[in-house]
Amino acid sequence: TLETVIETGLGLGLLVGIYPRIVAWSSAVLLSSFALTMTIALGLLAPLGYGVFTAIGAALLLGAIAAPHTLDVPATATDTKARTRLSTLTDVLKI
Repeated sequence: TLETVIETGLGLGLLVGIYPRIVAWSSAVLLSSFALTMTIALGLLAPLGYGVFTAIGAALLLGAIAAPHTLDVPATATDTKARTRLSTLTDVLKI
């Protein structure tokens, strides 16, 4: 089915590292649709038992901390500020 193809593509994209921020956010959206469908069809315990909400949280975290994909555009002052904030966050989290 279409969702299986999308899920496989997003998984491979995460493993290869292609557009990690976009792929992570897309994975979070897809997992949210799975969680909603499972909750409606099977009740709240089903997605909790399969760890769907944990996977959504992991995808959202990856999307938040992944470096944005750039097209080799010269760095600007805002890029430098963003990189400084990201490096501070990674230092705090010991990543």
